[in-house]
Amino acid sequence: MTEKNFQVLRVELAKRGIPLLCVQYPMRNINALKKIVHNDPSIVFVDNEQIFKDAVGRDGFSAYFTDAFAGDFGHCTKKGNRLLAEHVADAIMRFMRQ
Repeated sequence: MTEKNFQVLRVELAKRGIPLLCVQYPMRNINALKKIVHNDPSIVFVDNEQIFKDAVGRDGFSAYFTDAFAGDFGHCTKKGNRLLAEHVADAIMRFMRQ
């Protein structure tokens, strides 16, 4: 169902000339997300695995997450949300400069 929803979203956005930006969960490998959307080269991907692993390694898990509901990550703290938002914003800015 998730794969189908991504494909519908991709097609509808393409009709309007809007690029699709896919953001992977913190701490998770981007390849699982790319597989769902068939690694479509028209999609902008934001990989949050290493940036969060590095941050957690430096500051500790609880600095970025309030819980571990997903096992290796959870709901973000204010600091985690800021890291995520800044990383997504950077990806958008890189895309816009192309």
